[in-house]
Formats: sequence, C-alpha cells, structure tokens
Amino acid sequence: MGKISICLGIYTESFADSENSSAYLYKTAYKAIASFLYANPDFPFSFFFTGTVLEWLQKTHKEYLVIIEELISRKQVEILGGAYYNAILPLLPHIDRVGQIEYLNTFQRKVFKKRPKGAWLFTSAWENSMISSLTSGSMEYALLDYTLFASENEKKAYQPAITDDLGKSILILPSHSDLINIETSAESFFAQIAEKVPENTENANVCCFFSIEKLQKLLENRFFVQIAEYLKNNPDCNFELSLPYKSVKASVRPNKICIASGISRSAALWAQQPFVQVAKLNARKTTQDFLLLYPEILNLYSRMLYTSAMTNQCHGDKMRKKAAKQMIWQAQCGEVYNYLGKNGISNQFLRQKTYQTLIQTEKLAREAGNFSESIGSLDLNCDGIKEYVAQFDQYSAFLSKLGGSIYEFDAFECNHNFANLLCGNFQRKFFTDYLASEKEFEALCKGENLAAAPVLCQNLYSETKFDRIKKCVKLESDVRFGKNATIKILKEFKFTKDSVRVDYKMANTGDKPLVAWFVVENNFSFADNSEENLSADCSGETFLQKFSGKNAFCRQKEDIFYVRLNDLQNESCFTISSSNPAGFYSYPNYENQLYSATSAGLFWKASILPGQVFSRTITMYMKFSQTEKKLGKK
Repeated sequence: MGKISICLGIYTESFADSENSSAYLYKTAYKAIASFLYANPDFPFSFFFTGTVLEWLQKTHKEYLVIIEELISRKQVEILGGAYYNAILPLLPHIDRVGQIEYLNTFQRKVFKKRPKGAWLFTSAWENSMISSLTSGSMEYALLDYTLFASENEKKAYQPAITDDLGKSILILPSHSDLINIETSAESFFAQIAEKVPENTENANVCCFFSIEKLQKLLENRFFVQIAEYLKNNPDCNFELSLPYKSVKASVRPNKICIASGISRSAALWAQQPFVQVAKLNARKTTQDFLLLYPEILNLYSRMLYTSAMTNQCHGDKMRKKAAKQMIWQAQCGEVYNYLGKNGISNQFLRQKTYQTLIQTEKLAREAGNFSESIGSLDLNCDGIKEYVAQFDQYSAFLSKLGGSIYEFDAFECNHNFANLLCGNFQRKFFTDYLASEKEFEALCKGENLAAAPVLCQNLYSETKFDRIKKCVKLESDVRFGKNATIKILKEFKFTKDSVRVDYKMANTGDKPLVAWFVVENNFSFADNSEENLSADCSGETFLQKFSGKNAFCRQKEDIFYVRLNDLQNESCFTISSSNPAGFYSYPNYENQLYSATSAGLFWKASILPGQVFSRTITMYMKFSQTEKKLGKK
C-alpha cells in the first residue's frame, strides 16, 4: 500500500442575494484561499466555479482570475468543469446537459487557457444516461459521492473506478466531503483517514470538496495551515496532497462498478420529509424525490420543461430563439430544485429569479414565433391530470384541477410571477376557496396555521366544459362538509386580456341544511409590502377604506364590493370585484422572516337549504405598466 492521496477543493454555487454578501465572501474566502495557495506552492488545490461566479469575478475582480491562471500554469491548481448554471443534470434533456457542460468548458478555456478534464456534479446527482452526456462534453472523469457505489469500509470507496453505459465509459473519483467539518483539525482529519481506509488499498484516494461557506470557516480556523505544517513536520507519514486528475491517471486498473440512480447521502437526508433532515434513510433517494416531496419544485420544474419545449418548437427569428435557449439554461440552475437545510425552493428570491428568467424566455419565444392569445389543456407535471394554460399578451395563467386554483400567474410587463408563494400543508394561490367551520374561519382571518386543509382547497375537480374559442373552463366537484352535508360546486373560469372571472355555484345535494363560511382567497406575491410600495384599499357602495400591507386587516361586515392592491415597484394593479357584498381580510405572509405574499380573502356566511343554490361571481382585473403611481399617495 502506497501513500494515500488526498485531494482538497471547493465548489461554488450562486453568489448571495446582495452585492455586499458577495463582496464579503470574496474577501474572506476566495481571496484568502488564493493568497494561501500563492504563498504555499507545494499545496495542491482544486476549484469548481459555476459560470455565474466566473462572470462575477471577471466583471469585478479580473486580477483574481489572473492569479488562478498562474496557479494552474504551475500545476498547483486544477479547475473542474460541470454544468454552467450548476444544473441537476439528471433532470435535463441530453442536449441541455451537453450544452451547459460545453458552455462552461468554453468559458474556462477562455479565462484560464486550459479546459477542465473532470466534472463536479451538484449533489452528486447521478443516472447512467449521464455517461453519454459527460463524455460528449469532453469530460474524462467525474467526482461522485462514494455512498452511491460503496460502503464506508470497502476498498473501492477509496479508489478510482470506472463505469459504463451503452458502450461509453467514464472514470469516477469517490468523494468523501463528510470527513471535514468546520471544527476539524489537521491531526483529527488524518487520523480519520487512517482509520477509515482499509489496509492494503492500492491507489488509495480521499477526495474532499466543501462549500465556499465552509471554506471561510476552515480558513478562520487555520485548517490548511495545519495541514501544510503536519505534512512538513511528518515527511514519512502515509499521506500526500494531490489533484483529482493526477489521482485518476495514477490508477492503472480502476474498479469496474455499476452505479444506480441516486444523490449524495447528505442531500438524500432532506428528500424524505418536507423541510426536515431525517436521521436515517428508508430507501435510496434520487433527484425525482424532491419533485415528489415539494409541490413548488414540481411546478417550477414542469414550467421549465414547458418553456423549453415552447422554445424548441418555435420557428422564426433564429437569434431570438438562440437567446431564449440560453435563458432556459439559466432557469435550470439546480440550486432552486431542492432543499438542503436552507435556500433552495425555500428562497423566495431564487424562486422569483427563476420564474423571471422563464417569463423572459417565453417572451423571446413568442417574438421568435407567431404568438396568438389562446387557452390550452395539457398534463404539465405528468401526474395524469391535465392543467390549463391561458396565454395572453399581458399574462399567462396556469390553472390546476386540484383545488381549482391558479397556481402560477405571470405578468410579462414586469417579468413577475404574482403567485410565487411557498405553501404549507395545502396550496394557497389565486382563487383558492374554503368551505370553513367557525373555528377554521377564525384561523383563516388571523393567518394562523391550520392542522388540516379546509374543504374545497384540496378537492380534485373534474372538467365539464372547455371552450378554446370563448377561453373558459368549467369545473365540478362533489364535496362533503362535516358529517352530513353534501354539496356540488361548479366553478367556471373565463379569461380575457385584462381579467379573470370566476362564477361559483354551490348546490346543497343532501337532506340537511348547510351553514358554513365560504371564502375566496387570492395570494399576491408583490415586490414588498412596505407603505412606499404597496397601496391597498377596499370599498363598498358608500365608503372607501385604506389598509396597510404590513398589518393584518379584517372587515367582518359583508359590505365590500371592490378590493384594490397596487404594487408600485412592479407597476401592477389588481382590482377584485364581487357580485355580492362580502366581508374581507388581508395579512402579509413571511418566509424565513422575509415578506413573501399578501393574502386577500373575500368571505360570506353561507346558509343553504336542501335543493337550494348559493352563487357568487368574483372578477380580478389587472393593469400592468399603466398603474398610476399617484394611487399610492392618495
């Protein structure tokens, strides 16, 4: 058994939300590690830069890239490739996988005068079809979490390997990133390796890559200084620092392995329960488990594929089509299609940024083709139930039969999805309805979390009418309320260029009277709810009452006909009108202590005798880029 090769490196994701955070990371992590490496020429190190991070560095700190290029030229540093926008490659079509890999290759060759030979895979997301994509993108090897093909005490968990699919093969270097935490000392790190690597392991290799945030803490704790001093003071020890490609090439006969679809263990622990890290996995997890576990991820992913297909199908302006394809890659950033303890799908900024990119892509695709206003029906998320897409010059609305609600509402003038709200145990979007008991109604008015979803909002509707010409959809559902009451609800959507009208009819089909609160709720994801940005008021026949978007508001008396919400930053105004006077509540929603959306609910106390019908009509009018900013100052 020769010396154990240790490969250390970092991987980057998108920079933080603010420029100040990016500057802080640069000073305390990126610049600090480059200074350390420059002063220690015998310390090999590896980097994976996403394309967006490279863009930022080229724009703001070009001298940093010059230093990295010099470190590469003296063979101290290796740059890894991968997806330009840090995409989860198994979720993408082959053409997009190769496109993103080659795009990053080209950029790195331009910046560093050298192409990467190995690939960093976000969350070690893997399936066998990726072998063809990686080799087509000129990748010779890939880093992969060892748990996907070996147990901790096996020799092959510490040796380079090779895997193949349909006649193509690629080398695999096992990754052991869990060996290092922010409090790890050099001595304990080497002791762990000595304990874990089985005796007589040929070509033993331990590859540890960590995030830029962890790098920051390790630098503060002088971890790399300790590593350098340990190796200097113990020249006869059984360890040496190396680079991934050097370790791969040193393997004369790599292990032949077969790797089933999966993700790293650290990511898989978050793919079993929503927003909870489990202690033990009950089964192997893949990227698809995040789509099944989080409805918002599935909706966003389905929207991305839908926009990608729209882009590929348009025939017209080739330049616009090429630009649209480039933007689709941006929307494939893997960081939003999961949840790993923070950010991910829970980051509203990241979700809205992705939707913004998709909206801009659709605009380009419309301009490149022959767009006409329409309404269509298709199974967007491949769950066997068709959704509806209403496309107009000003907006696109995505309607689901689950709850009969609009779960995405995109405004093209401001590139904004106004239904971008992370839901709890039930979907809360546009035209979300509740048939609530007294207790449930009180909780809804106060914005309190409910243990279970009220009737209607999670009910599955069936289609009774779909008219492409009149642009309307009619849905129907049978509902049981309480122990004895049964009703049939009809919900008809009518879409126009500047409004969405919904006609409700509830018939008591049982033999018992029904008494309940009927609520129609719209949840608006505005830019923010400050008094400077959000102007809000409600009115009846003889009054107009303003209310603040920062505080909860409720008017129990059923005397309101109109509610107006004006988002000054997005220059968008929504007016909700009711056919009958209604009560009204409004309150802000927060995610991770940051404003997320404003809930606005119209409600009525419904008393329906057997055989009787309760009907209401709600119309939502929209104005984009025509909003009078004076409205916020009245």
